[in-house]
Amino acid sequence: MLIPKKCGPLPVKELARRKVVFETILKEGLKKIKTPKELYERGIPFFKGIDIEHIIKGGYKADGKRPKGFHSLLFHPEQFVETTIVPNELGVSQIRWWFGKGKTKRSTIFPISWDEEKTAGKILEALNDIYSFENVDNAFKILGKTSENIPILFTSSVDGNIKTLFPSAEHYLGIKL
Repeated sequence: MLIPKKCGPLPVKELARRKVVFETILKEGLKKIKTPKELYERGIPFFKGIDIEHIIKGGYKADGKRPKGFHSLLFHPEQFVETTIVPNELGVSQIRWWFGKGKTKRSTIFPISWDEEKTAGKILEALNDIYSFENVDNAFKILGKTSENIPILFTSSVDGNIKTLFPSAEHYLGIKL
């Protein structure tokens, strides 16, 4: 099993290529996903878009103090600090990443053996196999799973935009973050 490790930043052209491939696959795939009947009957718009930057780069929460996001090492491996949970048999792990100004954050990440095409494909796969959803604080928490049974937790705003998505440590690794 591959274990995350420290390394330098990607060359600018490679970073741009990975982002374009990842974003293109997700945008095209979203167009093909049908709204689950239970959501449709509630008048809930299904996924219109995904906050790509949140997944690949992160940002700050609304309070401007707490880091959020960063669920893949594919795009900014230089931000990796340490592995906090070693990869399980499917490669899902948790890391601590650096976000500047002395701030770090733990994030569950997609397997580092997955490239941008496979990661995007598995995200879409999980959106096509939703097994749980609930309305929480004016947002929808949705659980889908990949063919390997890796649960991916999605949070969607009521307007249908996915704000975050990540392999769920709580649902797969049994860890409450």
